[in-house]
Amino acid sequence: MLDQVVLYAVDPEATNDEQGILGKTLTKNRQLMISPDSLLAAADFSPPIHRIQSISDGNLGELVDPKARIVEKALVTELRSYKEQPLVPFVDGISSSVVGMPKMNLNELLEMGGHRAVDRMAAFIEKALPHFEERKGGFPDDYLKTLAANTMDYADTDSDSITKTKSYRGIDSFPLVSEFLMKFRWESNSVEEGRQYAEIIVTTYAELWNMTDQLVSGEMQFTHDTKYKLHVGLEIRASLEDMSSIEPSLENEDGSHWLPAKSITLHPNQYSLINCGEVKYKLYIGPSSPDIDQFTLKGEVYGSTYKMKWNGRIIDHARGGISRRDCELHLPGGTLNKNRQQVRSTLPAQRYIISNPKFTPIQADYRENMGDPRMSIYYTLRQEVSKYPVKYSPNCRNVLWDSYKDDIGSKPEITGRVMPSEWPDGGHNSTCESSVALTQTNIVLDPDDPVFFPDENSTLLKPEKEEAPTRISNRGRFYSATELGRIYDPIMWKVDPPTEANLPWGDVISSSESSSEFGGGNTLRIGRPEHPKFDREEKPCLHAGRLLDLFHVGLSRSSDVAKRIGPVAQIQGQVNLNTVSREAIRLIVIGRSVMDPKIAIRTSENHEITSLMAPPTKPWIPTDQSVNQEVDRIADAIIAHRKTKPFASNSQLAEVRDEKGNVVFGNKDLISDGKKVHRTDSATEECFARLHDASTVRSRNFRIWIVGQALAPSGGENIKPEVLAETRRVFTVFADPGERGNDGKIDPEKSRLIILHENEF
Repeated sequence: MLDQVVLYAVDPEATNDEQGILGKTLTKNRQLMISPDSLLAAADFSPPIHRIQSISDGNLGELVDPKARIVEKALVTELRSYKEQPLVPFVDGISSSVVGMPKMNLNELLEMGGHRAVDRMAAFIEKALPHFEERKGGFPDDYLKTLAANTMDYADTDSDSITKTKSYRGIDSFPLVSEFLMKFRWESNSVEEGRQYAEIIVTTYAELWNMTDQLVSGEMQFTHDTKYKLHVGLEIRASLEDMSSIEPSLENEDGSHWLPAKSITLHPNQYSLINCGEVKYKLYIGPSSPDIDQFTLKGEVYGSTYKMKWNGRIIDHARGGISRRDCELHLPGGTLNKNRQQVRSTLPAQRYIISNPKFTPIQADYRENMGDPRMSIYYTLRQEVSKYPVKYSPNCRNVLWDSYKDDIGSKPEITGRVMPSEWPDGGHNSTCESSVALTQTNIVLDPDDPVFFPDENSTLLKPEKEEAPTRISNRGRFYSATELGRIYDPIMWKVDPPTEANLPWGDVISSSESSSEFGGGNTLRIGRPEHPKFDREEKPCLHAGRLLDLFHVGLSRSSDVAKRIGPVAQIQGQVNLNTVSREAIRLIVIGRSVMDPKIAIRTSENHEITSLMAPPTKPWIPTDQSVNQEVDRIADAIIAHRKTKPFASNSQLAEVRDEKGNVVFGNKDLISDGKKVHRTDSATEECFARLHDASTVRSRNFRIWIVGQALAPSGGENIKPEVLAETRRVFTVFADPGERGNDGKIDPEKSRLIILHENEF
């Protein structure tokens, strides 16, 4: 908290790049700051110190020198730090059953860990915000427990998901399925005792995407699942669902057959195609005569699924199943001399199909999504076929080359395209490096053919971590309750796709329909504009920012676990939102975002198709003018807000609006060319986090001015009294809570009022 004050802002002539000398002088002379009156001396201002004497020159009593004026108005010395027990505030939307109770400590929950922590956190949210679960829309699992699991997995030190079957799965630093493929190959034929047998090898492949900004390493394991029937002509001769003849035999767990586990390591934001394993079938296809040189695998239009384990826990699967077209295979070396193998693929979290056996593929009812693999486990529809290899983009971001090759325009279509810059959270589009792997058309190429893999020097093998869409801490603690804004939010509502090229997917608005068929790209919006459906005066309990009223992080920077998980927080220099000066607000919120070093701005609406397959960008560095305009707008909005509605909680900062009704924190619409800016949600919410963590609504440090006058007896009611004598004194006072009990409560016998400083004025 203490390192978030930007001292260069006290100097009207300084900028982010040209820091000036005033802030440096104040830092150098900290030892001189021994009283409230010593600041100007520490800033090297020498007497005489002139003040404004005429209202025509400005505010009466303010210092004439602009640098001295802002030092006096924005800075203070000798504030005492103290421990405070964070309590659930009296704000709209929170149940009266918890108001005034201690907030729950996120670090205590983290120390508790596992299902117990998930249950406790979810139960507290449900009690405090009875309607918060309505946010979920068509989400099919336990929404509150899923948020709680995502919260614990965000900050714990392992990469293992906290999961509970048919209830919740936490998002941690592990990979998810970006493309899924199975290869069916007629390897050879044999005749035994007058019967013909076909040896078929089925290989499972998965392109895994480590969506997080953490290096991941662990054991991955996939199911082998196919329900194809082998047809010779119109007759079914065998079923691939029958596992009795396969080699090697597979582990059977709850009806699922698991391929052997494999150890893998993936860099942040890396895509990697993995051969998950293969099985060999020996299937009867007919009598020894006549020779059979072709058959068809049928029956998976509404068929199979896949499941993926990470370190022994199921963390990904196709809930609604996947669709595969029929496979016509031919005898290797046979007279027809046709293909002996077929590859069938799907793109999780992208195109889904409504199951209706009456529909032909042309008539089918599809649902297009943004390609966020975190959602695959929730969609209740089945994944639709993706044509191989023309819709195959292994080891890099999914782009569907066949939609690019004939058009270098702005690409308004969304089918099969993964562009985090268009997701509700925003983000960056990683490179594909080269179109060579995307342009293959030979259907007999194996998915792991060398042509599909980058060379050893490729950036695809170690991409830039800042481009990862999922931010995971894994540091074993929460430093701030505002980190809840990074928690994945699997809300499921039917929203509008991008209406034009490179615009974002739509928000959840009042008319949005609940649906189990749509969703993705959302973390909790805390410190940027909330979805309009959840930002309603008549139902304030839906706003994600309300979670800040329920949780705290203890003494989060302490090396002592007992203090991190304790019932008190440290108040050390926080400003009171209801009294803080405009200048002090500016000191806290000013500055460029550092949470996302890759912040960029689009330089063209046309997509660059040689390597990026997305609109080109360049680094975006806001001008000092735009930085100052933003902080001025925020400071003015806060001061205007508190004139009519004083802050009861610093979480209410998330709802502060300007004179036009626009939310001021994290709103790209208030930035010049903001729609073109690409940045992650953590950078969008950074400015809010600075002020939230450096502010409070209750004070124990006070300054009291006392003026005493002796007046002469008055001769009448309207006669101006004569002042015979006057004394003026100012006191700096600290309401010391004293040593608190183990539960964080104040012991009245130990609290006292301390006068820190007094003098004449």
